[in-house]
Amino acid sequence: MALSYGGDSMYDLWKIFRESPQEVPLITIARTNVKSAANVSEYIDHAIDQTRTVQRTEPSMLHHTFDADPDDPTAFVWSSFKTSDQFIEHLDNPHNAEYARAHERLAAPAEFTIEIFGTPTQRVLAKLDESPYRYKIHETQVGFSKAEVVCRDRIEIRYGIVAMILSSAISVVLIGIVILCQRWFGSSVPSGRARRRGVLDTV
Repeated sequence: MALSYGGDSMYDLWKIFRESPQEVPLITIARTNVKSAANVSEYIDHAIDQTRTVQRTEPSMLHHTFDADPDDPTAFVWSSFKTSDQFIEHLDNPHNAEYARAHERLAAPAEFTIEIFGTPTQRVLAKLDESPYRYKIHETQVGFSKAEVVCRDRIEIRYGIVAMILSSAISVVLIGIVILCQRWFGSSVPSGRARRRGVLDTV
């Protein structure tokens, strides 16, 4: 990344890259072609299963879709928004193996190409070099992004709400315990006046 758009905004990609390069949002496009039109329906079924798998096992994934090419019925594109760390998490996810096997059977592996729009970390580039897929990096020169900041804010708000609910629930339980203790000990232990009356009755 060579340029900034000149602002000091929290959304400035150069600022994010300088301070936390692993948190820079990336737009990732993976292009693939199914071997024949007869295999398209089955391939889409596996794409549906793959989407559910990613949604279940990669909670940090911001966006994940499987899109059809309008001009070629056998051409499709995976698109996603993620950071460098999330991209590595996706590549290392063992639950993606079933989709990979289906892809090898229904599509030509050589046709699977990855394009990244953004500035990935060196760890991502090393992972891509180890993979069998061709890739192209469209490195960011200028711009801003609110994707990761907005997502992080929503997560913080959600955790704040959960913390408030838990705190309220704990308070209610503690108050209940205090009330029960007061009722229990209050009924089983006589008051001072009752104790004095009992002593006088025995004299």
